[in-house]
Amino acid sequence: MDDEARRRLIAEATVQNAREEAKRARVNMPIGLALVAFGVTLSTLAAVVPLGLIGTVVLAGIGFVFIPGGLAVIVRAASTIARANRALREHQLPAARTLKS
Repeated sequence: MDDEARRRLIAEATVQNAREEAKRARVNMPIGLALVAFGVTLSTLAAVVPLGLIGTVVLAGIGFVFIPGGLAVIVRAASTIARANRALREHQLPAARTLKS
């Protein structure tokens, strides 16, 4: 296998991996949004519903845990998508151009 074929094969594998990573990250983005929404809902519910001191603290604590977890999923998915897009730009073949005569 010559060097050009090896480079082309590595570029194709890198592009395919970047596309798969971006696809998985796009699937995880709504999960992160749902976790944040669930955390906000639990925390708001703890403030509205009279559960007593212990119940309010426990419910709000559980809700507050979901918010940064969801944000972490969103940030990680966004950075993975950005990294995949950069890899796609670097390794894809340049677009064909027409020559004017």
